[in-house]
Amino acid sequence: MSDDSVTLVSVDPHYVPNAEQVKDAEALARSMFPQADAISPQHSDGIRLFDAGSNFESVTCPGCGAQIELDWWQKAMDADSNGDGFRLRAHVMPCCNRSYTLDRLNYDWPQAFGRFGLELMNPNVGILPTEAVAALETALGTSLRVIYAHL
Repeated sequence: MSDDSVTLVSVDPHYVPNAEQVKDAEALARSMFPQADAISPQHSDGIRLFDAGSNFESVTCPGCGAQIELDWWQKAMDADSNGDGFRLRAHVMPCCNRSYTLDRLNYDWPQAFGRFGLELMNPNVGILPTEAVAALETALGTSLRVIYAHL
C-alpha cells in the first residue's frame, strides 16, 4: 500500500524553529488535519533533502530554464553531500554556466533542503489550503515550502 505525505519545510535551509514553535505548529496541524495518520516533526543535524518521492519528475535551471540531466544532478548531489547533510555550495550549471546551489534549482514536483520539516502523513486533503500554510508559517516563524510526496 502506498502513502502520501505533505511536509512543510522552511525556505531557509538552515532554519530550525524552537521547541515551543514546533509544539504550537504540531497542535495547529492536528486541529486543521484531524484525519492525518500522523503529524511529526522531522529534525536533522545537517541539511537534508525533503523529496517528493515518486512524484519527482524533473529538475530545471533557474537561470535559463533548461532541463538538467538527472545524471548530472545526481553527481552534484553526491559532491555536495558530506555524509552529515548537504553543504549547498554553488554548482556551475551545465546549460548556461551560471552558478546555483541545489536548493535554488527548480524541481517538478517541489522538493526542499532543510534541517526541519513538519510532516503530515496521509492527510487526505489534496492541496493544502493557502490559509493553512499561512497559519503554519506564523506558528513556525518562517516562510514554508510545501512538499507533496507519494511514497
